[in-house]
Amino acid sequence: MMFTRSRISCEDLYVLYVEKQLTFAEIADQFGCNPITIHKRLKDGGFQARPAGGSVFEYPKKDFAGSLGEKAYLRHHKRIHAMKAVRTNVVSRATK
Repeated sequence: MMFTRSRISCEDLYVLYVEKQLTFAEIADQFGCNPITIHKRLKDGGFQARPAGGSVFEYPKKDFAGSLGEKAYLRHHKRIHAMKAVRTNVVSRATK
């Protein structure tokens, strides 16, 4: 049976998306609908979507020793994060 947006409850979405950490596609499979329907229903319910690509991991922080290797590593990763932020902003503006 195909579910419309209005037939998927916010409570079900909370349990599946927030508590069980299922993806839009996994939830859509359970309801027999398109992942876009799930995304729109989450938006209708005021839920904040997780970042694309899965969970964000928190790594233990270490003091910066100041070596050239660490400086190069940090500079490289700072550049990568900046590029991801720009790409995310461009995609989010395109979908509005």
